[in-house]
Amino acid sequence: MGYYTNILARLGITNLGVQIRLIAKELGRVNFDFGNVNSMTRRQQEKLFIRAVKKYSSVREDTIRVFFSLRTVPNLN
Repeated sequence: MGYYTNILARLGITNLGVQIRLIAKELGRVNFDFGNVNSMTRRQQEKLFIRAVKKYSSVREDTIRVFFSLRTVPNLN
């Protein structure tokens, strides 16, 4: 979950605190464990993350996907 939270922090979303809580709550509704590699594939996690971010922000999907192909998460601010 920390990996995805770091991406959120670097996307430069306004009202970040509120949106992070909403996105985290959305992710928490799904019955799986981000830390358990056997519970869900990375692609499934990414799809869920993208859906939640798009629901609570105006960040485009292609912008979010850029972070999944990088080793380190750059800061876009």
